[in-house]
Amino acid sequence: MSNIENKTLCLNIANLEEFKQKIKNKFCINEFDVLDENIIKMQIKNLAFGVYFLKNKKRNGELVVIKTDKMIDCGEFEIFSEKKNFYSDLYFLIFHSTEKEKYEHFEILLQKISDDILRKILKKLKTKNM
Repeated sequence: MSNIENKTLCLNIANLEEFKQKIKNKFCINEFDVLDENIIKMQIKNLAFGVYFLKNKKRNGELVVIKTDKMIDCGEFEIFSEKKNFYSDLYFLIFHSTEKEKYEHFEILLQKISDDILRKILKKLKTKNM
């Protein structure tokens, strides 16, 4: 998966439908580019984010971080049989060329996020113990 630091996009949008339309307009260049409109809603500790997938053979493995100027209502999600509304201003767009690669890239993203969270926790613990 590519370096994500140089691939950040900021959007000024009002809702999820406008978000998806802007993504399609910016990244779906030909009829072979297909945006999976089903968002994966994730919450890890205090970090809530959405993940979208776009089938594009040329950009396979690329990742774009998308930040919106305000929290967007992404619909409901269920945790332990309790339904809650899901809001986020952080999204990841993963480019893939096959279904197998789609989930491989998703696993890599989750690993990078969990590594970053763990690194921050360890840093906080080291600072606290000094």
